[in-house]
Amino acid sequence: MTYENFIQLLRNPGSIEESHQSALRELTEKYPYFGVSRWMYLKSLHASNSVYYSSELRKTELYGANRRNLFFFIHPEEIGKGAANAKDRASMSGSYFDMIDIIENKDENMR
Repeated sequence: MTYENFIQLLRNPGSIEESHQSALRELTEKYPYFGVSRWMYLKSLHASNSVYYSSELRKTELYGANRRNLFFFIHPEEIGKGAANAKDRASMSGSYFDMIDIIENKDENMR
């Protein structure tokens, strides 16, 4: 894989397909801590419905910093579906008191 081909795939990840799999695998094996190549290799495995997808997903999760971004990279069609949950998450700071409010609201809704 040439530098230009890699940059082209990087700019347009939707064009990653099964034919790129061997080159991306070689790149990942040569540079195991190069996360972008791992993500792209995983996307090529997903595109081809490979049996190696689940085992490579576990490895890529370990090397990656953000699993949420990885999910949306692999499944770009899911981006719009998570928008409602993002608003709820943005209004919370993640504190103990936010969790109590959520639990109390669920209890009120169940009554």
